[in-house]
Amino acid sequence: MFDPMSTRRPGPWGTSPWTGGRSGDAEDDREVAWVEAGGRGTGATVRLSTREARERFAAGRVARLATSGPGGQPLVVPVTFAVTDLAAAGAPPGGRGAPAEAVVSIVDHKPKSTSTGLRRLRDIAANPRVSLLVDHYEDDWERLWWARVDGLARIVLADEAEHAATRAALAARYAQYRQVPPGGPAIIVTGLRWSGWAYADAGAGG
Repeated sequence: MFDPMSTRRPGPWGTSPWTGGRSGDAEDDREVAWVEAGGRGTGATVRLSTREARERFAAGRVARLATSGPGGQPLVVPVTFAVTDLAAAGAPPGGRGAPAEAVVSIVDHKPKSTSTGLRRLRDIAANPRVSLLVDHYEDDWERLWWARVDGLARIVLADEAEHAATRAALAARYAQYRQVPPGGPAIIVTGLRWSGWAYADAGAGG
């Protein structure tokens, strides 16, 4: 039985405030509920608003891109990214009526046979539904937060109009891309749905 006065605390990678959710196990769920009520300290947990989730995500320097191919096997890879308005950058956002705001990433310089055959690109070609996650961890768990965006991804090659806008958006964020512009396929995610979680008194982290 869960004892709220015990020294046992949930671990950050399992049933914990880090997950911001429920495990399905009754005892673990009570433990998470106690933490969400502020049991670890003075802070309570909150679901981030769409605006705050977007702001925290956009301020991140690296995201984790999650894809899934036709066999259902998941893949998670770290990526550089930018949140940008493709229309404002002068690129048509993927067709008439398509949303302009996008999360964009790009494959760094690799041999053509390697870059075009990357697992993440094969996954997107088979299943465009993707998620990207930005998170912040500290040993002080009252500073934890994460922000996620779900959307539909498509691949854009170097000779397409949106590729230049993607390169410009990334170069504005990363000095390395200003020195050596990336030439690999771009990943453009639209139809964005934002979500996130944080301790109520957690700052943006750093």
